[in-house]
Amino acid sequence: MIDHLIRDVMHQLQQPRQDIEKNLKALIESWISQQNLVTRDELERQQIALHNAQQQLHQLQKRLDHLLSTTPMPHQAAHMTSLPEPHLAAELNSAPPQAKTDY
Repeated sequence: MIDHLIRDVMHQLQQPRQDIEKNLKALIESWISQQNLVTRDELERQQIALHNAQQQLHQLQKRLDHLLSTTPMPHQAAHMTSLPEPHLAAELNSAPPQAKTDY
């Protein structure tokens, strides 16, 4: 009889515990969604995208350095007897205009 009573009391205590766990889980999930957190997968995708962008920037910097080293500057042009190679001149002329930075 005492065993039966103990089991009944324990069963009665389980329901509030489950309710508390359910409410706590909902509260934590709500807090996490408000924090603008990302998943591990999204973080890894963004890290890969950043790495690829850095690689592309590095390659573009190397290309620019090469173009600048093989193309005369305006103050050097008077001393040059020939024009730069046509494909280099075309690349320089097709560069997008620089944004104005005077504020």
